[in-house]
Amino acid sequence: SSGASWAASSLSFTTAAAPATITQSAATNVLTTSATLPATVTSTGGNAPTVTVFYGTSDGGTNSAAWANSANLGTQTGSAAANVSGLSPNTTYHFRARAVNTSGTTWTAASGSFTTLAITAPSITTLSPLSITGLTANLQGQVTSTGNESPTVTLFYGLTDGGTNPAAWTSNVNCGVKSSTFGQFISGLTGSTTYSYRFRATNSAGTSW
Repeated sequence: SSGASWAASSLSFTTAAAPATITQSAATNVLTTSATLPATVTSTGGNAPTVTVFYGTSDGGTNSAAWANSANLGTQTGSAAANVSGLSPNTTYHFRARAVNTSGTTWTAASGSFTTLAITAPSITTLSPLSITGLTANLQGQVTSTGNESPTVTLFYGLTDGGTNPAAWTSNVNCGVKSSTFGQFISGLTGSTTYSYRFRATNSAGTSW
């Protein structure tokens, strides 16, 4: 009632860091054996966290020991992603991101999931030759479907058509791994002679002619 007074001087204090917050979005670039798993630190809590993405065929929840695999993304303050490989085709995987700073550990609200692509038998077609001389030919083929795994292609040729029986062809050439239109040069042919040829494509799921 007689007036107001202030302390002689001001003091200050600094709050401790708060736990970080983190979210994750749907997996991208999902292939047969690999995928990209995005995560975003939405708040550092005042101390940039270390981010780890856990993944596996079983959902480990917020128990890091229950996850089969993990990818350490290091210290993050925003968007990041784990590019994981060595996955199994046609398999469902779960994943969840974790952020750790000096104030504690935070997980995303829930686990995400994705299914890797299945590998199927490839498809291939034999095209007309690009060029022919008396002794050589440039034979063309096209992989019309890789079946999600680029196949190894073999050219079979000879004086008689061996169909889909490799042993029935006189000669064969390994053309290597192909995924689209390609050519295979052969030599040592005989002039004025009719040859038959056919391509075969093989991946881990099967073979096609």
